[in-house]
Amino acid sequence: MTDRENKRGDNILLVGYRGTGKSTLGKRLADVSGMPFIDMDQTIVEEKGSSISEIVEDHGWSFFRTLEKNLLIRLSKGKGQVIATGGGVVLNAKNRTLLREMGRVVWLQSDPEKIVTRLTQDKTRKEQRPALSDLDLWKETNLILQERSPLYENVHDIAVNTSESTVGECVDEIIRILHIERTLSPLGGL
Repeated sequence: MTDRENKRGDNILLVGYRGTGKSTLGKRLADVSGMPFIDMDQTIVEEKGSSISEIVEDHGWSFFRTLEKNLLIRLSKGKGQVIATGGGVVLNAKNRTLLREMGRVVWLQSDPEKIVTRLTQDKTRKEQRPALSDLDLWKETNLILQERSPLYENVHDIAVNTSESTVGECVDEIIRILHIERTLSPLGGL
């Protein structure tokens, strides 16, 4: 049995670009599964006492990515958690390895149009989702999706498209897939 199979199911990790529903689905998935929920971005904000925009403005993206990496390392010591990662957590190769070792990785996908609509409607966007480039939101979303999709592809076990489904439908799909895998797995547990 591989280390990956040994770890399978200890945690459920949600990855994907901003606006795909990691925080929203994560909360609901945690409620339904009875597992604790951890939002990595929110944890960093609480620990630093500053918004993500303030952290990035004061210290840069590299500093934020270091905070993200250190938090992921701390979270890797826990089990049975639903974790909403930051959209850029996959940029670091060590993070990608750690994600795969920590449990089941669910890649939340969405159409660029839907992402831009969600981001435009997000009242906390300026504080919690600082720009990743000098491009307008549409061009930035498409560019970053193009860059990061192979990295999400590299780490995921399950992919769920959140474009047209409700939160409940997405959570049901994740649970259904995990349940099917659990019953087919010799390990027997989530």
